[in-house]
Amino acid sequence: SVHLQSKLGQSHITKSQGSLEIENGKGAFNILDFSGQIRGQNEDGSITAKILGDVDVSLESAAGSMSFKLPEKSAAFAKLQSEDGALATPEGFKTGKIGTLKVASGRFPGSERGSLLLKSKSGNLRVH
Repeated sequence: SVHLQSKLGQSHITKSQGSLEIENGKGAFNILDFSGQIRGQNEDGSITAKILGDVDVSLESAAGSMSFKLPEKSAAFAKLQSEDGALATPEGFKTGKIGTLKVASGRFPGSERGSLLLKSKSGNLRVH
């Protein structure tokens, strides 16, 4: 289990696995080829990740953007919700509103189960 905190600057994580907890202020997190659990908070920074293997992600953001690329074999259920940020998902995902929240959800077409939950106040969210 790794706990990473960043106020400013860039953090790169490459070819890693296990459990990752992120606390990001205004920094940029770039995660490449990660397998395992990702949890945490993002304020005004950005989190970009390419997941390899099982998908187990739950992150919340204030104004920062988050973008996740899932493996080709993934059958993860993904849910994105934001008050003011843009939501970008694959074709076929359901989109709608719950009160003031914009919500998009759907399952990827592969065979490996998993889950991804991204929430933001005004940050843009993307899963592909």
